[in-house]
Amino acid sequence: MCTMTRPQERATALSSEEDDVVGQGGSATGQQTEQWIPVRKGNKLALSNLNSIKNSKLAEKLSYAYATLPAFAADPPPPLETQQSTTQQSTTQQPNTISTFRCKAARRLIRRHLRRTNAAADDAFLDEQITIAEDERTAHAKADPNNPFRHAVDTAHTQPSACPSILQCGRNFSHSIQNTINQLWRTVSDNTKRVRFAKQAQLRIFHETNLPITVTYDSGADGHYISETDRRQAGLPILRRSTKQVGVANGNISRGQHVTELPIPALSKQAKQADTFPDFPHSLMSVGKTADDGMVSIFTHDGVTVFKEDDVLITCKDKPILIGVRDARGRYRIPLVQSSTGTWQPRRPSKKAQSILRQANSVYDLPNTEEAIKWMHAVCGFPVKSTWLKAVQAGNFIGWPLLTVKSIKKYYPETTETSKGHMSQTRKNVRSTKPKPFETINSDSLRGKKLRDVYSKVYDVRETIFSDQTGQFPTRSLSGNRYIMVLVEIDSSCILVEPMKSRKDAEMIRAYNALLLRLRRANIIPKKHVLDNEISDSMKISSEMNTECN
Repeated sequence: MCTMTRPQERATALSSEEDDVVGQGGSATGQQTEQWIPVRKGNKLALSNLNSIKNSKLAEKLSYAYATLPAFAADPPPPLETQQSTTQQSTTQQPNTISTFRCKAARRLIRRHLRRTNAAADDAFLDEQITIAEDERTAHAKADPNNPFRHAVDTAHTQPSACPSILQCGRNFSHSIQNTINQLWRTVSDNTKRVRFAKQAQLRIFHETNLPITVTYDSGADGHYISETDRRQAGLPILRRSTKQVGVANGNISRGQHVTELPIPALSKQAKQADTFPDFPHSLMSVGKTADDGMVSIFTHDGVTVFKEDDVLITCKDKPILIGVRDARGRYRIPLVQSSTGTWQPRRPSKKAQSILRQANSVYDLPNTEEAIKWMHAVCGFPVKSTWLKAVQAGNFIGWPLLTVKSIKKYYPETTETSKGHMSQTRKNVRSTKPKPFETINSDSLRGKKLRDVYSKVYDVRETIFSDQTGQFPTRSLSGNRYIMVLVEIDSSCILVEPMKSRKDAEMIRAYNALLLRLRRANIIPKKHVLDNEISDSMKISSEMNTECN
């Protein structure tokens, strides 16, 4: 039996010694030749030659040389340059061959893809055939009048439903009444707004005339100036004719037509008055006139909010960037000077100017209301709570932020300065501490009866214990205890405590026995127990039994 081996490819880098071993190879010019070598089965001479080549260093060189060939490499190497002669050089580019590894990987990928495609096609075919078979069986069962399943379904449809019993009807009626009463109670007692759907569909059409009427909140306006068109749309009243004349931006003078009143109930009557102008395209509301009425306006990048001055506490962390003042017309003006760099920066006012200008920086940076009340309490001289509350209720602290009756009752600080300044002291020289000399009295001249006798008795408190119970604590512990039994042992000066859940006899006896057990473990055996008057008979019996046993 004969087998044919793979053709051997050799590179030009192989030496002449390698050419002799491989035999019948190509020339040194870099051309690759193919040759089939017949190897007969059982040829021991050829096997011995192969073993000798494998064990020699030449085999190692051949393996490295074959690894550089394109057919045995994972990535084909770039084309090599070979010299055909010493005088002429020419570059020969090897053909762009694909490695054996890449070919095998591509074939495996194609086989996996084909297997997946065939499996998906088989699953789809089976699903389609199963669906067709089920549809055929369903149609055949519907067409067969003798089918037992169809007969059972038709019988169930034709039979009338069973009426509930009288007892079940009573239960259903009671449940419906209870649900109706609960729903009415929730509707009456709960004031939470919830979503409710209308019983009938309503069609609403949006018009541009339904937009809200807005005014421009302007800090440069001396007063409230409303356009005549906005006044008619808002339905504002006409109080009288207006004599107001306003200079506009184009240099002209606009004359007012009527005097009206703004529909803002938080403002005073004087602050509500506004003048209407027929030639104004937009309405203007004055920031300064609103501020004169005791309001504070806060402008942000999102909008503006207006609060009462008593409800706002503004705290600043650093010095103000700009400081301005209101002029005689009520407009806010900020002094500016041009610096050498060409940029406009605010002027730092002098001490004289600071006395005239209204500064915007805060007096003290307080984190919360409690700290603010504590600080103002110290400013007022640590007054008593009752006196401070009377002063606030009388209106003597109007303008103090956060200082209200509610905040004082909640955050009044208990300080030592208050008690030191209001201590009840006795007058001097009422009771002298100097020793007085004893007067010598002649006892022979004393006559009369004995009115007051003094008796003394010495008690032996050795081997004696004293016990008492505390009152109820305001908070219950995690274990459910709200009382404590305290026991004092005189000889060892030991104070023991035991928590109790209640002041019932069983709980007190348990706590008393637990305390005695701790004393006995320390080899302390009391013979006398002193109790208070508020003790039950069962507790007395238990104490007597323990002392008698000892």
